[in-house]
Amino acid sequence: MRTAAALTAVLMCALTGLRYSRMLSQRVRTLEKILVMIGVMRARLEYFREPVGGLIDALCQREELSPLTFLPVCREMCGQGMTFFDAWSGAVGRRALSPPLFSGDIDLLRSLGSALGATDIAGQLGHFEIHEKMFLEKLADARERESRYGKLYISLGVSAGVAAGLIIL
Repeated sequence: MRTAAALTAVLMCALTGLRYSRMLSQRVRTLEKILVMIGVMRARLEYFREPVGGLIDALCQREELSPLTFLPVCREMCGQGMTFFDAWSGAVGRRALSPPLFSGDIDLLRSLGSALGATDIAGQLGHFEIHEKMFLEKLADARERESRYGKLYISLGVSAGVAAGLIIL
């Protein structure tokens, strides 16, 4: 009985460490997808001069952006008559991208939608450029955190689990 409890403690702690490590990796992947999304938005706006509704439809159709689950929600909310900014903010907030994204990442993502369709094309392109730079900084930070803390979380989880297992035995 004690052996089973000790093994359970080891596994639970190790899996907790693995979960935290995986969240760091998921943040990196999500930020990469957001940067792809910004590039697609900028290109479609610059070359096709696409309206906001068409832009969101085009983003939803791209398979590589399917992990960004707020996009279909935004499209659906726009289809129900909401303004784009309200739909974007609501979709980003409703999809609870935290974890893996931090609250600062979500705030930046929310602000990305604030100028879309609200200014002329040059203003929107400038807005995308600024946000792309800020997301690149966040991606660099996320990669650094992943490399610095990813293995640490796993090691701490296993160590805490072994310690708890020994205490139980």
